[in-house]
Amino acid sequence: QVPFRISENCTPDDLTIRVFSDEFSDNIDAIDLTTQLAGAYPDFVISGTFPLGAHLFEVQVSDGCGNDTSMEIAFEVVDCKAPAPVCINGLAIELMPTEPNTDVDGDGNFDSGAMTIWASDFLVSPLSDCTGPIRYSIHKADAVVAGTDIPSADLASLVLTCDDQGTVIIRIYAWDSAFNPYAVQPDGTVGGPNFDWCETYVLVQDNMFNLCDTGDGRIAGLIATEAAEPVAGVAVNLSGLMSGNATTPSSGAYAFNNLPVGLQADFTVAPEMDTLPLNGVSTFDLILTTRHILNIQLLDSPYKMIAADVNNDKKITTLDLIHLRRLILALDASFANNTSWRFIRADYVFPVPTNPWFETFPEVYNVNDLAGEIQDANFVAVKIGDVNLSAATGFAALEPRNTEGLFAFRVEDVNLEAGLDYALVFKASDGLKLLGYQGTLAFDPAALELTGVEYGLAKAEHFGLQYAAQGLITTSWHAENAGFLAEEKLFTLHVRAKTNGRLSAVLGFDSQVTAAEAYPASGGLWDVAILFSSGVMSSSKAILEQNAPNPFAQSTVIGFWLPQAYEAVTLTLSDARGRVVKVLRNSYGAGRHEIMLEARELSAGLYFYTLEAGDFRVTKRMIVQE
Repeated sequence: QVPFRISENCTPDDLTIRVFSDEFSDNIDAIDLTTQLAGAYPDFVISGTFPLGAHLFEVQVSDGCGNDTSMEIAFEVVDCKAPAPVCINGLAIELMPTEPNTDVDGDGNFDSGAMTIWASDFLVSPLSDCTGPIRYSIHKADAVVAGTDIPSADLASLVLTCDDQGTVIIRIYAWDSAFNPYAVQPDGTVGGPNFDWCETYVLVQDNMFNLCDTGDGRIAGLIATEAAEPVAGVAVNLSGLMSGNATTPSSGAYAFNNLPVGLQADFTVAPEMDTLPLNGVSTFDLILTTRHILNIQLLDSPYKMIAADVNNDKKITTLDLIHLRRLILALDASFANNTSWRFIRADYVFPVPTNPWFETFPEVYNVNDLAGEIQDANFVAVKIGDVNLSAATGFAALEPRNTEGLFAFRVEDVNLEAGLDYALVFKASDGLKLLGYQGTLAFDPAALELTGVEYGLAKAEHFGLQYAAQGLITTSWHAENAGFLAEEKLFTLHVRAKTNGRLSAVLGFDSQVTAAEAYPASGGLWDVAILFSSGVMSSSKAILEQNAPNPFAQSTVIGFWLPQAYEAVTLTLSDARGRVVKVLRNSYGAGRHEIMLEARELSAGLYFYTLEAGDFRVTKRMIVQE
């Protein structure tokens, strides 16, 4: 925008103003810009869009008396906006061997290990600019701040050596090709390209070749649970006289080698891992924590008590149950005031084992004046929320636990009519006592609309309704002591039908958000499904039950559920040496079925029975007594 003023004493209300633009180039014709003139007498503004470079406005004015005059206004369009780079969040590199007696970074010293990094390695995406092309340069942040490294657009790469082991903060600069007469350059001069920078880090490691032999010191250890299960994927950070990082493999071991020794060789080892908060966490942990709070069954180790302190307030209360249930119901995605894992120095002895917070327990390993090798800098890993030690500790994907039976909600099946409201009452099986259950109620949102929940034994805090519009309701319930008698009403879903159809075809129970599992008072882990009054079961997979009784001396019954009819269902019985002793094949419809085995047909000992139906294949154990 270019402002100008007109002085007219004769006819200020009767002026004719014309504006022309003529770039200083022979191939650009004059442009009539009258429509881009704004303002009122005496102040006016010319606006428009022009390419970079020098330009000229000519303003012609005529008054009501026939007088004409004109004026030229020279202006220049300058690029003053710097390209804004976006850096990735860090990069780890491994030093590689160099040629013998080579000074690769120009500091006057021979370097046994080095790696070249490029500015382009740290950019989220390339930039575009109206005065391209853009150049990128890379610099150590501490050198830039100290003024020993004046950023230059020509430094596209950086060589890192053993002197840079650990975390190095770097800056990535982006420079355009414009000449901005107002831009202040890094060396203090005025005038030059526009530039901006982002900051990130590079982790310089020497784990493959041990090229940086800085000393004879070593700190090594093992990270495992109190059940001696090694924990993989833990980030172990070394700080002090030298810094470094390591990640535990499946063995749970870590080591920092070639460390300086002697006076002031001080180091701190700190493990950390804050991933997969639901790993090992289920409603069964709520049951065990509740029993501890009620003094029914106390947690038997300080590590389990630390795991139960979900909100990290150094005590175990109902608040921890609330926070853990919100995680199970997918109302929260992480622990609000805690990390997913905690790591306690393994040689620490709790002065009061029943109160692990009697004093602050150490979560780092400190070493002063390292004299040589330390091989037992071990840590006990505690998965927050997991008080029954069921968390997966390796790199493999989490696998579902083996189930021994089935808990089925009893729901009356109905023919739905569009526009009508229905009350769906959920009960449990006759005579069953249950400690708790969890899972995801799933319904077709195109067929049903949830209008409300009527609570029974299960209350409002046992449900997550945040995904109800998508047809998903998370639920987690547990009893405080002995469980409940099955025929009591658990809860009622109030729904409105959107289409005609059968309820059992549009309602089920699965693990889409919260994993489906139940905990009978008799012990063990069960699957969960809905058994409709029509005999249809909502489980999307076949279920093989534990034989009952087990062990047995006369006969036993193997129960199984099928979500659909199968022409070929096979039950194979093998002995402890893997030899097949019995094979039963038959066709079955959807629903629950039983197969009886007689002990007189078998010798005493351990057996394995395998059910195969379509893609489903599960094996369980049973024992025949004499």
